[in-house]
Amino acid sequence: NIGGLVGTSNVYNIAFIDCVNTGDITASNGNVAASANDSTYGVGGIIGQGASTSKVIVLDSCRNSGNITAVKNVGGMIGFAFTKTIVTNCGNSGTIEATNGNKSVVYNSNSNVGGIIGITDENGSIDVFASYNSGNVIGWGNKAGGIMGADCDYTSSSRQSKIYNCYNTGNIYSGGDKGDA
Repeated sequence: NIGGLVGTSNVYNIAFIDCVNTGDITASNGNVAASANDSTYGVGGIIGQGASTSKVIVLDSCRNSGNITAVKNVGGMIGFAFTKTIVTNCGNSGTIEATNGNKSVVYNSNSNVGGIIGITDENGSIDVFASYNSGNVIGWGNKAGGIMGADCDYTSSSRQSKIYNCYNTGNIYSGGDKGDA
């Protein structure tokens, strides 16, 4: 897990307020976060992975302008959110890319790349309010979205992700389906 500020957040409750990442992040081959076979890692502009041991993660008024590149599970704010996550007044302007190295399309495979959040876990819920993405979002497979790449709400009828008053002005490129949000 690689993040502009934190690789893995696994404390009980944590808040990131007015945090900024301007540096580029590239997870290259040989790096733990670059393995296409590892579906649980995350790479993000602020947090790589919000671990399941956390109770609530809050990002308020955070910005990312760095370009973020990894194989999958890539987000402008958070790469992989396993727990309750609240994102308010945050913005991404960097290019967020999930690439398989040779930039060829891989069908029936998920990139999980989003301008704000790459992917959520089926046990965590996401609330995104008044946030934006203006950077390009590029995925070599399925699940590329301006705000969120993939929302894994497959098993819980009580868990709901919410996205309110958000917008995307960046271009979205996908080798397959567009993202969930």
